[in-house]
Amino acid sequence: MGVDKALVHLRGRPLVEHALEILRGAGLAASIAGARSTLSAFAAVVEDVEAGKGPLGGICAALASTSAQRAVFVPVDLPLLPSSLVAYLVRHAEITGRAVTLASVAGFTDVYKRQDLGSDLVAQALLLAALRFQVRLFLLKKAAEVSFHAQ
Repeated sequence: MGVDKALVHLRGRPLVEHALEILRGAGLAASIAGARSTLSAFAAVVEDVEAGKGPLGGICAALASTSAQRAVFVPVDLPLLPSSLVAYLVRHAEITGRAVTLASVAGFTDVYKRQDLGSDLVAQALLLAALRFQVRLFLLKKAAEVSFHAQ
């Protein structure tokens, strides 16, 4: 792409602002994981522990920097993700006592306890990356359904 995706503009604002708005709209405190300090003007930054690891490195750094039982990761390239979906997933995690929750392609919600993920931060990050992919598929499916019904 040749340019920092977080700073690409959509509707007159950088994608990083949209991602932060999604989290804040869900009632969550927001910070930026695995980023450079150049994004600190938008929110607090948790810098990568090891450079060059991509989004996985950011997830690992964020997980290592907190003792929180749950963490929410929103990639900047999902600016249309509804805050209400994030809030629902967080609430579902609170009710079930699970650390990871996601909307699956089949429309059911899967949840995982933090202890189920083990202590290996890389394994946790890989699982979360796979879950993020499932959420994207779910959103694409829902968008296709809306588009189909609108015609």
